[in-house]
Amino acid sequence: MGSEHLLLGILRGGDAVAAAALRGCGITLESARLAAAPTLADDPPPNGGITAYARRVFHEALRQAAADPTHVIGVGDLLRAALRDQRGGAARTLDALGVSPRDVEARIRR
Repeated sequence: MGSEHLLLGILRGGDAVAAAALRGCGITLESARLAAAPTLADDPPPNGGITAYARRVFHEALRQAAADPTHVIGVGDLLRAALRDQRGGAARTLDALGVSPRDVEARIRR
């Protein structure tokens, strides 16, 4: 699983705010699937099926939430973390769609 899978999962049926932010930028599930196709590996990673990029996403979301002990990690936090790593599949998918991660992040914060 890579960060592009997280992006696709959000579009398919995830958090309303995060999905609305992506859709507000013109991203549909189908367009994201097509754009993510080159980043999807044929074989799952040997380390339990989670790529290093996806691990970093979860770690970054946890790190951000730890700064505020009352904060609960949400889907929007995971999406923001996924988009921060420009080498990850989620950011590369947005790039292929011509969408800036900053635009998505701005829509999440609204």
